[in-house]
Formats: sequence, structure tokens, C-alpha cells
Amino acid sequence: MYKRIFISLLSIALLAGCSSSPAPGTGPSPENEDVKIKNFKTQSTYGAYNGGTALYVYDKTNHQIVTANGNKKFRIQTDDQFEYLNCETTSVPTAEDQALTLNVSAKGIPGFEAVKVYNATVVKLTDNNVWLWAGASSTGFIVPRPL
Repeated sequence: MYKRIFISLLSIALLAGCSSSPAPGTGPSPENEDVKIKNFKTQSTYGAYNGGTALYVYDKTNHQIVTANGNKKFRIQTDDQFEYLNCETTSVPTAEDQALTLNVSAKGIPGFEAVKVYNATVVKLTDNNVWLWAGASSTGFIVPRPL
């Protein structure tokens, strides 16, 4: 009898542990990624985001915006430059769904590596701004559209 109970419990435990799909609303899934991109696309302030959550964004009271090279280089920095987020695209974003490389350097910003290269996709484009999404890290960047 104990053998039957043991085998039954073991079978249930093994089946429960073998589930390969995450519970709805958890874990990495295309649905979660789509929600993050959708939330990111509703943002309008220059900076870096994880979905709709701001990681580091421009604040006109505390930051300056610097652009160079026809806006392919973009930087948000404090007056003293103790904090900055520097983004540079390797090609000019011209259309949604365009893939490009984004070189990012940061200083004084928790959660950002000093230098990182992102494979990004243009997910939104307006006359003035570009929304770039790096799916591997679920990180989005809003930058001025290059001239």
C-alpha cells in the first residue's frame, strides 16, 4: 500500500516538474514581449525603458540633451556629467521593423553596463523621434530621429 502511495506521489511530482510552458502572464513569452513593446511605444520622453518602466529618462531640470553626427549620436547627461547615457546608431533609422546596432555607454546609472552593444529594431518612427527595441534584454530607447 505504501508503495502505491509513493509511486502515485512520485508520478505527480514528476509531471508537475516537467511542465515546459510558463504559467499565463509569467516567464518569457511572445505575449509578454508584445505587452512590453506596446507599453514602451506609449512613452514619449527621451531615454531608456524596460517596457513601460523608465530606467533613465531626460528631465529638463536635471539633464542636458546632446546630439551629434546628424543625430546618430544622442546623449542625456547631468550638468556635471557624473551621469550620462550615450546612444549611437550604426545606421540611420528610416523605417519600422528595420534592424540596426545600437552602441550604448553609460556612467553613474544603476543597472547599465559601462558599454553595451544592442541589436535593436525600430518599433515606432515619427517625424522627430525613433523608438528602438532590443528584444534580448527587453530594453527600449527613445532617441531623436537622425536628420
